[in-house]
Amino acid sequence: MPVIMIVYILFILVGGIFSIYHYRSRGGWFIVGEGFSLLFTLMIFLYYYKLYPKPDSMLVPATMFGYIFYWEFFENRELLIEEFQKENINKEDGLVMMVFLILMLSPLLYVFGNLIGGYLNI
Repeated sequence: MPVIMIVYILFILVGGIFSIYHYRSRGGWFIVGEGFSLLFTLMIFLYYYKLYPKPDSMLVPATMFGYIFYWEFFENRELLIEEFQKENINKEDGLVMMVFLILMLSPLLYVFGNLIGGYLNI
């Protein structure tokens, strides 16, 4: 596994752990949901770099990625709106934050695409 991917995974894990700690008052469902998102992100990279045996079915990583996408863009949307209201962030800064989120998730999307391509022999 390249060093840059290790650093990326560490950023994702530290960010997720910070998020769980900071927003723990949102309830147990948030802690469990964010925990699954972190676990699934880690597992997709472990499957891709063959550090953990890849499942026989493509549905496992596809479901994991679907959950990560759902959690990050739909469940955390309310959290982002709350932060915008508290900090009084303008639309331009919000757009920059959304672009940053997409750029942060792009390595995961790349790895997922190649992982699924391996199942489809593309």
